[in-house]
Amino acid sequence: MARCPSLLDAALDAMAGNQWRAVTVDKLCAAAGLNKRYFYENFTNLDDVAAAVVDDIADEVRTAALTAVAGTATAALEQQAGAAV
Repeated sequence: MARCPSLLDAALDAMAGNQWRAVTVDKLCAAAGLNKRYFYENFTNLDDVAAAVVDDIADEVRTAALTAVAGTATAALEQQAGAAV
């Protein structure tokens, strides 16, 4: 399914602000500056947008770890492990 960056950003802000339990599609769309049509073109429900945010964070962490390890490819194993962490 497609992903709308402004909806993902609004969802991340709500999660980071410990406001996710109070989030509704209407509130999320208002925070993103979009109408509900865009939400439903991108996600089925709030669980889907939450999963997409978590997936994006996991991708960023994976990319950062792999980049760090690649930068220490010729270093000792302990240094590679430290870079990954």
